[in-house]
Amino acid sequence: MNLHQPKLLALSSSIEQHLLNELAKDHFDLKIIDRQSDEVILSEVASMRPEMVLVEEDFLNSALYQKMRYEIPSIPILSLSNSVEKIRQFYMEFHVDAYEESEVEQEYDRFSGASEEYRKLNWGSDRGMQRAFEIADMLVDWSGVKTWCDLGVGTGAFLNYVSNRHAIQRFVGIDLSSKLLEVASARSYGAIKAEFIKRSLREPVGERFDLVTSIGVLQKCGLPLVKAIAKLSEMMNPGGTLFLTTKNAGWEKFQNAAGLKPYSGHHWFHVEEIKSALDAAGLQIRELAGFEPKTEEIGRPEFFHSIYVCAERKTRARD
Repeated sequence: MNLHQPKLLALSSSIEQHLLNELAKDHFDLKIIDRQSDEVILSEVASMRPEMVLVEEDFLNSALYQKMRYEIPSIPILSLSNSVEKIRQFYMEFHVDAYEESEVEQEYDRFSGASEEYRKLNWGSDRGMQRAFEIADMLVDWSGVKTWCDLGVGTGAFLNYVSNRHAIQRFVGIDLSSKLLEVASARSYGAIKAEFIKRSLREPVGERFDLVTSIGVLQKCGLPLVKAIAKLSEMMNPGGTLFLTTKNAGWEKFQNAAGLKPYSGHHWFHVEEIKSALDAAGLQIRELAGFEPKTEEIGRPEFFHSIYVCAERKTRARD
């Protein structure tokens, strides 16, 4: 189990004692409240910010269940009919990543000493980095963007690319590396009001944005894919845009080229994993494709080791 004491909230008036005993063995901090009004439940969840909500089976058919899934997708809801082992397994898969955030922070602090900007950000080439920016610039409808949050802002390179092209009223850049943020904070971005914050993706930002971007971050951010995308969704206004790039585990050369294996220093994701995570977070895909960072090539994901996604946050909970 994770090093801290995970918080669970149970919405039930009757929980079997053996379940309580087993969860206690795993050092879960379990709070139990009776099923009450929607407002009371939402207030409790907002104040407690549990890492999982346990509910009775009929709750999964309620309008409140759909509302919670839409508004706070980073807090999973699981039926009490599941076994303790299933609850434990789900917790580990959703919340615990192979890479600790402190490891990611230390890695990028080391990279920050490089002379070339793309090396500070661990890109393979400057052209590859610029190509990701070009694709984002092309796909985002900037006319509807007044507020923007870039997760994994690094040196502010993407904001610097955009600053002379589009008018943004408010920009927030978030990163784990204080050394990269020093570089970002020292730059001028014209008329754009920019704020840079050292913060984990686990921590709530406290506001929503028209645009959220995360370029080359999800493969090593300290969170599993499903939770990371859920957190990104929570940062978006209804109808807002998400643009991200990441690595493709389904690249055909991994299957066809003898001895070619995915780099082991970060995660690689299959397209279906990404689609599933986006759907669970209330996001609708506008465009998903593969791209070669060093060239102009864009196409079917299986032909490329990198993937980009442009998605929209649905405007309401699904019926």
